[in-house]
Amino acid sequence: MITKYICVTMKLFREGWYYLLELCKKISELLNIRGCVNIEFIETDKKIYHVLECNVRFSAGISFSHMAGYNFVKNHLYSFAGIKSDELHDYKNIFAVKRYTECLTATAE
Repeated sequence: MITKYICVTMKLFREGWYYLLELCKKISELLNIRGCVNIEFIETDKKIYHVLECNVRFSAGISFSHMAGYNFVKNHLYSFAGIKSDELHDYKNIFAVKRYTECLTATAE
């Protein structure tokens, strides 16, 4: 058996978030997406953002967002109930790490 630890690191930041929020709104409108969606970007050294992927589901980093002060699950449900979502504001800048333990087991044939 091989055991190793895997860590996921996430930095949530305020700088530039409004621009990314507007990009996400445009993508969601074009694709007619409702509710929580995970859109990932990469930023070039020239401060240009490119979309890496768009997943219509909660992302693995949702717990980081919740720790920073935004309840995505509640607001996801609001979007389907016709209730206005909470505004994004005054969330905390955080640097967080998740640790996973991966165990591989094999049998000889």
